[in-house]
Amino acid sequence: MLVPAVEEQVRAWLGGAYGLGDELAWRVVDPTETEHVATNASSSAGPSSSPPQTSTASRRMPAQHQLRTALPPLPVANGCVPAILEISRSPAHMSWAVPNSFDRLVVHLVARYYELVSWSE
Repeated sequence: MLVPAVEEQVRAWLGGAYGLGDELAWRVVDPTETEHVATNASSSAGPSSSPPQTSTASRRMPAQHQLRTALPPLPVANGCVPAILEISRSPAHMSWAVPNSFDRLVVHLVARYYELVSWSE
C-alpha cells in the first residue's frame, strides 16, 4: 500500500493540488504505523526546525522552502507514528517526514520515476 499512497500524492501535487492551509500541522499521507525512535535533538517533538550543520551549503534546502517556525509534535500513539507525514506543500516542493529507511527509499524511487528531485536529511 505504500507505493500507491506515495504515487497518489505525487500525482495530485503534479496536477496542482498544493497548499495545506495556514496552520503548521502534520498531514498523514500513509497511516501505516511505524516505530517511533526519538532522537536527542528532536525528543518526542519531531525533527529539528533548524537546518543541519553540513560542510557544503549546496546540500541544504533552498531558503525560500525552509520552515522558519518550530515543527508541531509528531502524532505518536503507543510508540508509533504514521509511515509518512507531510508538513509542507507548495508548487515547488513537498516536505515529508518518513521515519523508516525502507519507506524513504520507496519515496525516493517514486520521485525518480516521475523525474523529480528528492533528498533526505
